[in-house]
Amino acid sequence: MFKRCVFLMLIATFVVPTCCLAQKTSPEIWGGSIARFEKSDKKWPVAENSIICIGSSSMVCWEHMKRDLAPLPVVNRGFGGSTLPEAFYYMDELIVKYNPAVVMVYEGDNDMFTVEPSYFRKLYEAFVVQLRSKLPDTPIVFLSIKPSISRLNLWEKTQKANALIKEYTETKDYLSYIDISDALNLDNGKLDPNLFREKEYKAKLHLNEQGYLKWTPIIKPVLEREYKKAMEIRNAKKKCGKGCSKSCDKK
Repeated sequence: MFKRCVFLMLIATFVVPTCCLAQKTSPEIWGGSIARFEKSDKKWPVAENSIICIGSSSMVCWEHMKRDLAPLPVVNRGFGGSTLPEAFYYMDELIVKYNPAVVMVYEGDNDMFTVEPSYFRKLYEAFVVQLRSKLPDTPIVFLSIKPSISRLNLWEKTQKANALIKEYTETKDYLSYIDISDALNLDNGKLDPNLFREKEYKAKLHLNEQGYLKWTPIIKPVLEREYKKAMEIRNAKKKCGKGCSKSCDKK
């Protein structure tokens, strides 16, 4: 209850309608996913200074993420069907407790059904403010909302949302935006249906292994850059010890 109140108060600061936030943020819906992550953590503890990747089914379905992004220490904490408000709501359980060096976010596919692009930007701003208040040294990477054949009717709206997120990230040196909009296109500019896992053409939404391989060379260099910068800051602070001065933050 306290977490929900904080969530709504912070979002209200960004003038986002609460009707956009109440959807599917209840433990009854997502408790199973969170419990599975907790069980996994006990069996395979997540190392500090990892790269936490959070998001909806496009993150969940990246089954070979560790292989594709090796040797980066990526940890997939996607939960299918989620939206940005849910990523916010479960921020502590899925991100903060790991003290990651970098966070990569993929949300928006599902938000576009109910949230206008300008509101989506507000949601992301609130997400960033809250996460940085808890992890002030952790850079955040936003992976642009992808086009898909099954949701071409939302693509114009999605492009506006992507543009607003990109605009916002350019105002903060700890934010990055990765544009994967054209990665799935054929030479004629149309989406390649062979990069999606669904058999029926109109149902094609989720990427297959070949689709993620198209993403990898675009995403990996950005994560490498941000991870290197983050670890330089963390290592400098560790050397400074408890009496670390603010100068360490500037290194």
